[in-house]
Amino acid sequence: MDKVTMLSGSQRYKWMDMAKFLFACLIPFLHVEFGKNAAIEFVGQYMSRLGVPFFFAFSGMMLSFSIEHRGGSVALKRFLKRIAKLLIVWLLIDTYYLWINYSRWDGLRLVQLFLFKTPAFLWFLTSLLVAAVPFCLIKKERHFYLLALLFFAIGMVLSESYSWLFGEFAGYKRIFLTSRNGLLFAFPMMCVGRWAGKRCFPRSDGIGLFVASVLLFAEITLVGHKATPNADRSMYFTLPFAMYFLLVALKRLDRIREIRFDTRFFSDASLAIYLSQILFIDTMNIYLIHTGINRHLLAWLTYIAILIVPSAVVLFLRRLRKKDCSR
Repeated sequence: MDKVTMLSGSQRYKWMDMAKFLFACLIPFLHVEFGKNAAIEFVGQYMSRLGVPFFFAFSGMMLSFSIEHRGGSVALKRFLKRIAKLLIVWLLIDTYYLWINYSRWDGLRLVQLFLFKTPAFLWFLTSLLVAAVPFCLIKKERHFYLLALLFFAIGMVLSESYSWLFGEFAGYKRIFLTSRNGLLFAFPMMCVGRWAGKRCFPRSDGIGLFVASVLLFAEITLVGHKATPNADRSMYFTLPFAMYFLLVALKRLDRIREIRFDTRFFSDASLAIYLSQILFIDTMNIYLIHTGINRHLLAWLTYIAILIVPSAVVLFLRRLRKKDCSR
C-alpha cells in the first residue's frame, strides 16, 4: 500500500465532512412536498440523489482503512457494534412514527419490510450492516471487486430506474421489495469508496470527475424521460464512476486547500438531518396541514425545521460532551 493510503486512515477528511453535510441538506428536497417546482425537482433528481451513494462510498473508504489497521474481523465487529447502536437509538426515536404508520401491518409483512426496506430512512443503517459483512471478510482483492460488479449489475437490472428497459421483475419485488439494499446497492458503493481510498491525487482525476459528471447528468436525463413518473430513480450505471472521482477530488482538496476549523459537527449533523427528516415531514403534515397554512409555506417551514432542529441537538450534545470531558 502506498504512503498516502497509510496516512489516510488516521487523518480527518474535512472536505468530505462538508460534502456529507451539503448532501444531507439537499436530500430533503426529494421528500418534502413542495408541489410542482422545476428548480426543486432538478435539485432533487440531479443532486439530492447523489447523497446516499456518497454516504455509502465514504463509509466504505473509512471502513477499508479500519480493515488495514485492525484486520477484517476486528473492523467488522467494531463497525457492526457502532451501526447497531445507531439503529437501536433511531428505532426508539422513531417509535411513535413507526407505530402510527405500521402497527396494523401483519407480522410477516412487517418482518419483510424491516429486513429489506427498513422505513424512516433507517434502511441506510440496515444496508450498512448487511454490506459490511462481505466487505470486511472477503480477503482476495479480485474476488472482492468481481462480487461488487456482479451485485451492481444485478441491482441495475432489477432497479426501477431501468424497469423500462429490463422489465418489472414483480416476483423479486414481492419478496425483496427493492433492489436498493445492502448487497445490490450499498456494497458496490462501499467498494467504490475502498477503491478511491487507495488512490493518490493525480490532477487528471479532475478531468475524470468532469467527464463522469457529464455522463451521469446525461443518464439521469435519459432515465427521467424513460422511467415511469413514480419510479425510484436512484441507481445509475455511471454513478460509481462519479462517486469515485468525487471522493478522490475531495481527498485532493484536503491536501491542497486545508480547512482549519473542526468539521466533526458537520459530519454528526449530516446523519442526524438525514435520519430525522421523516419525523418532521410527518409531524408537520399531521399537525399543521389542518390549520389552513399555505402548502408552499408549510413545505419550506418543514425543510427549515429538518435542518435546524437536528443540527441544534447535535451542537448541544457535543457541547455537553465537552463539558463532561473537561471535568
